[in-house]
Amino acid sequence: SHAEFYGATGTGGLAMKFLPAPVSAPAPPVQAAAELQQQGTVASWHLIWCDERCHKQECRSTKEALMRHVQCMGGGLICLRKATKFTAWLARAQSPPFTLLASWREAKPCVEVLFGQPANKRPAKIVVVA
Repeated sequence: SHAEFYGATGTGGLAMKFLPAPVSAPAPPVQAAAELQQQGTVASWHLIWCDERCHKQECRSTKEALMRHVQCMGGGLICLRKATKFTAWLARAQSPPFTLLASWREAKPCVEVLFGQPANKRPAKIVVVA
């Protein structure tokens, strides 16, 4: 099975499809952004996944697929359950390039926080999962 994400960006619809790695090929190791940072590996950008279910077992395969694909593109995945956690991350972040992937429920409070931010604290893209 695969995970599909559909959402809107500022310029129109966006559809992404993540397919699992072939069974014969071993999956690359999955590491969270914090683990990579401890090893001295710094991601050049981040995918911020803001969804109350992001740490639940039911979303494990989606989380692993996101991590694999983001890491292959030189990025790191940061999973945050609530918009309040996103707000705290944004306050600590030092202007990293990022894309926000938010559930429908968390999208509005996340975007409201972004309105008051300078350009260097805004995401390159916002994807809303309905």
